[in-house]
Amino acid sequence: MKNLSVLVLAFVPFICGQNFDRNNVGVAFGPYTKYAENGKIPWFNSYSVDELKRMLAVINSKFTHIATYGMGVGSYNVNNPWDQADSSALIARAAANLNRERGNRAIDVAIGIYQSDDQNIQNAEVNHAFDAADDANSRFGGTAWGLVFLNEYIVNDATGQKVLGMIRYDKNRAHGKGLKVGTRIHVCGEILNRNSHLYRVLSDIARESDFIMCNMYPASDVVHGGAQKAVDAVGNFYLAVRKAFKDINSNLDVLIGETGWASEGQSFNNAPNSVANLRDYWTKMGEWASRNSVRTYMFEAMDEPYKTGSSAESHFGWWYRRSNNDEVYIEKASNREMRG
Repeated sequence: MKNLSVLVLAFVPFICGQNFDRNNVGVAFGPYTKYAENGKIPWFNSYSVDELKRMLAVINSKFTHIATYGMGVGSYNVNNPWDQADSSALIARAAANLNRERGNRAIDVAIGIYQSDDQNIQNAEVNHAFDAADDANSRFGGTAWGLVFLNEYIVNDATGQKVLGMIRYDKNRAHGKGLKVGTRIHVCGEILNRNSHLYRVLSDIARESDFIMCNMYPASDVVHGGAQKAVDAVGNFYLAVRKAFKDINSNLDVLIGETGWASEGQSFNNAPNSVANLRDYWTKMGEWASRNSVRTYMFEAMDEPYKTGSSAESHFGWWYRRSNNDEVYIEKASNREMRG
């Protein structure tokens, strides 16, 4: 049965509707796919390596590249070994195990490092990310390719300087392990304005980094014009930002770290959220990424139902989990059920 399940997944891309360019289209991923029961959100350390591997097998039916958000370090587990924090720390190991089982690099990972004002927690996040990359690449070489220093943390010069210092401090260590360094930000547009309070620090980060992930969502003035208009706006904005960054560092890789469309709920950009619009935006964004050879991480692989309420934050996934009691994932665009 194990071999049969692998074969079924291997053929899923050909029978499950929309295909994506594996070279250029990936997904953001965190293992936050269980529902709150009796008002209690499942612990984020409640996912085993094997369960994560099965999630990644589902994701791999359409995507090769994933990006994570952190190592799950908090005050309650800061002194634990790196692989005994939250389950997000185990994603790279699960990816490496899947790769070793498949005999090829089915999944590669950009490992996220989350931010903390507590320096002990921040140091642990960084060190755990290095440990996770070492562990993954010892299991299957090339599984982990980069470290993403903090997520949307840069909002002023002080936070920018913190990220810049971390990249400078850890760059040689990362390069010695064959890893690239960069950051994920939502203020990439500030590089277009030389008078911006962030221009100088973003320029310094661009000079020191191997990559920058830009989070870009369609603005409220285009989301009601259809998916193509939204993609054109995001794409044109990205191309302008990339040129500005590469004028500073021609070797810099400028990626889209997040873009997406929710299937329901109320979004920050007042998008008309529906499964059809999610599907159309992902499809057309994927076509744009392929046509322009831009690594684009769609947000996100799987819904995050622990985010409750009317917000669309829970509903950006390409898949959702049917229940907490099984591991069946439903592809929204086709309504097909999948198991890892």
